[in-house]
Amino acid sequence: MYKSMYGSIEKLSLDNYDTWKPCISAILSAILALKIVTGEEVEDDLPIGNSPANIAKRESHENR
Repeated sequence: MYKSMYGSIEKLSLDNYDTWKPCISAILSAILALKIVTGEEVEDDLPIGNSPANIAKRESHENR
């Protein structure tokens, strides 16, 4: 069992994929990491430059 402040979930096994997937997706979404895991957001998409907004976006990505 995996537990975090966002919920708990059974570890993936051969028999529980159908119930595991929506649970892990919800947890990853809560920690703003779902798009990173699915490949919808990649580091190459992050802005370059030293403006406060760009720095904040990169730091947010690194913290996830």
